[in-house]
This record gives sequence, C-alpha cells and structure tokens, in this order.
Amino acid sequence: DAHIDEIGFVVSGIRDDGLIAVACSGGIDTLILPTACVTVHGRRELCGIICDVPDDTDAPPKIKDLYIDTGCTVDEVRDTVAVGDPVTFRTDICRIGSSRLIGHSFDDKACAAALICAVADAPREELAFDISLVLSTREEIGGGGAAVAAHFLRADAAIVTDANFASGTGVP
Repeated sequence: DAHIDEIGFVVSGIRDDGLIAVACSGGIDTLILPTACVTVHGRRELCGIICDVPDDTDAPPKIKDLYIDTGCTVDEVRDTVAVGDPVTFRTDICRIGSSRLIGHSFDDKACAAALICAVADAPREELAFDISLVLSTREEIGGGGAAVAAHFLRADAAIVTDANFASGTGVP
C-alpha cells in the first residue's frame, strides 16, 4: 500500500468581505500557510492566497485565523464557491541540480512509483502467492482507504510504504 491523497482544505464559510474560511483536511502545519497559493475548486476554479489576521503574539496562526483572498468581490465568491468545496495547494514541479525534482506530495508519489515498479518487475512464474497493489486515499484523515482495502483483500501479509523528512550527515 502507498497512499496517494494530499493534504488540503475544505471551504467552511465566506465572510462578508469575500474572504474564504477553511478547515483542514489532513495534518497541516499552519506555520507554512500564510502567503501559500491555493486553488479553490468551486463552480469554476479560483486562485487565491492564504492570508492571516495579524495579532500581537508570536504564536503559530490558528486555522480559524487564516483566510483565502481570491481578489474577487463577495458576490463573485458566493456565486462560485460553496461550503464544502475542496481547496488544494498550487505548486510547480521544479528541477534542482541536474538530477533531482521537487514538488508537492512527492513522498506519496515516490512510494506509489516504487510499488508499481516492484510489482511490474516481480517474476510471476516463481511466485507462490498473489500480489495486490493498493494505492489508497484518506491516509491524511485517518487511514480509511487502506482499512477498506485490508478488509476486502484479507491478505496474509502487507508491505506499507510512506516517506518522511530525512536529516543528518550524508543525507542528500
């Protein structure tokens, strides 16, 4: 199993000034959010930027104090966006150095690619068991996709992949 979902947001309200309130979908570090570019997936897509309501503390912003500014009037926002609409990060894939790429959710994509390659390269005639490849969703909000797959497949064994931040001497 490799999960292929992404963190993001769900529209939770529209203020009278047209700013869009959101709730988190997945574990999101609010420190990285102010000035992040996002897409609101309403009746049509709207680009926006996350802004915060400044206060007098150095505490990390709370999601309830962050809003999306699309530059649209309140009427334009209300005609296009509804509570419950998804919001995703806008990111580009960039090349760094001569042989590396960076981009949003590459941890999930790398795990999925590794499993697909492993299954494709498996010598089928030599295996005494079946292989099922699961690319699940809902990992960021409780793991429901993998749980459903596990219940359905009733496998004797599983290999689950994920990636995380690495640091230390010699880590490229």
